[in-house]
Amino acid sequence: MSFIITFVTRDYTIPVGWILGSIMGMIVYLVNIEMIDMIISLKKSVLIVMVMHFVKMMLYALALLAGIFMKQYVHLAAVFIALMLPKLTIYWTILGERRNH
Repeated sequence: MSFIITFVTRDYTIPVGWILGSIMGMIVYLVNIEMIDMIISLKKSVLIVMVMHFVKMMLYALALLAGIFMKQYVHLAAVFIALMLPKLTIYWTILGERRNH
């Protein structure tokens, strides 16, 4: 979709923002999986889980700050939507499962 918008508007910041947000969103998703596994298994201390949560927030901040300060290269709205895509996918899946029960 973003490539169609780029072709029509000749603006490459939207797909660059989408790619940046998607990569950071998936990294945050993987950190979240590891953090939940640590919480469930109780093998790691609370401090490590807190550090992982801080790393997760820093990744979100870095992606959004790239959209804010590098406007000529990265589109902020595309970064935000791509960052939220894994979360929205999970929420949508859970909502579908609740409706089936």
